[in-house]
Amino acid sequence: MIPPDRQHLSPLLTPAAWDALRGLIQDQDAPRWTHQLGDRVQAEDLPFVAAFRASMAQRATWRPDQPPPWILNWAKTQQHRCEHLRDASRSDFVDWSSIPTMSRAELIRRPERYIVEDEPFERMMVYETTGTTGPPLPAPSHPRTQAQAHALLEHTLRQHGVTFTPRQGEVAVITLAAQRATWTFPTAFSVWDHALLAKVNLHPEDWSGGLDQARRFLERAQPQVLTTNPVALTELLRLDPNIHPKAITSTATALSPALRDAVRDRYGCPVIDWYSCTETSAIAYSSPVASEDGALICLPSDLFVEVIDAAGRPLPAGELGELCVSGGRNPYLPFLRYRTGDHARWAPAPEGAADPFPRLWDLQGRAGVDLRDALGRPVGPVDLQNLLRRVAAFVQHELVQRADGSVHLTIERMPAGHVNEDALRAGLNQLFGDLPITVAVIDPRDDGQKRVPWRREG
Repeated sequence: MIPPDRQHLSPLLTPAAWDALRGLIQDQDAPRWTHQLGDRVQAEDLPFVAAFRASMAQRATWRPDQPPPWILNWAKTQQHRCEHLRDASRSDFVDWSSIPTMSRAELIRRPERYIVEDEPFERMMVYETTGTTGPPLPAPSHPRTQAQAHALLEHTLRQHGVTFTPRQGEVAVITLAAQRATWTFPTAFSVWDHALLAKVNLHPEDWSGGLDQARRFLERAQPQVLTTNPVALTELLRLDPNIHPKAITSTATALSPALRDAVRDRYGCPVIDWYSCTETSAIAYSSPVASEDGALICLPSDLFVEVIDAAGRPLPAGELGELCVSGGRNPYLPFLRYRTGDHARWAPAPEGAADPFPRLWDLQGRAGVDLRDALGRPVGPVDLQNLLRRVAAFVQHELVQRADGSVHLTIERMPAGHVNEDALRAGLNQLFGDLPITVAVIDPRDDGQKRVPWRREG
């Protein structure tokens, strides 16, 4: 019998799927699970996911400097749903570049301007963005939105020549983290025939038998796909489990060519750089074509991606500007010219390309950073972000580790927000150990510029 709390989290979970999930939960080498999660997908959501898959195959390409008719039509259908959209609709969407942009900082300061007023909130889920490359944002979402996003991964895998076959009772995906503390959980995905997924943390404290136990767990699970980030990929290479993934995706921060090649050579599968924001879902993926090494291909989703200048004007191909997205399938948070804070150049797809959507080159803003404690062990940005959330109400921050190991944190407090500086310094000392640490708490800057949240000098 399926426990009621599990059935609530996964309404479509079947007895057979629960038996398989329970086996993963109780595996002799399972980690310390910290949470129970489910997909919350209901039967009426499945046709929407199928329709989204079909729409991806039919969607026509576009140019980032020319808003396509479908995004204009979408904007008009959304114009009365929240204050920001009502303000934007005064232009009647005739001059796209005159539509005011929106930013993460504005979402944090005034969420009531951007969250819709006409959608029932009973099924809302709120994801706290990691803040790996910017200030954290509580991002509302819907189970259907998350389920539709699986189709974006399926498309990416197909473009890289990967046959992805999720099946009930088998582990389809494992998400790898490598940080001091994070959520870990097993679950099953209804849209993938109740195939299993687990998030695990490659940190010794999450495994009663240390990382040897983690190696055994991964080897028994044999996931088809790993989803992870550059820090965890580095730890995966050190652990060196005997697994045979069909593909590995990396997100959160930029994946260096050297690390990508090392992982690809070790596991003999595509290693895909995946550009995504929690609030927008996936935006682009790394090209599988050798001649386009370094290019990201915009996904054929319901997002329109622009490259804009400081005034919000679309830039022509080849010019560096800020990435700005519109559209999406999130019923609670429609994006109209949302500045991601990242920068890139765009180019049209090469003639005859298998995937005809625009390319993004020279992506800036997701650079990884190698922070270390006094003993030389890695300090993950997510661990730092978790500390900041606990002790400070802030807009954004910048942490710099200098060549001598010393750490300096600048934090912009929220208007009338409180920062517990004593707890902040104590937490930083716990993470970095016996290293010099300084903290500066300041008022928010008003120039709209995004700080680089983590930086290493020397």
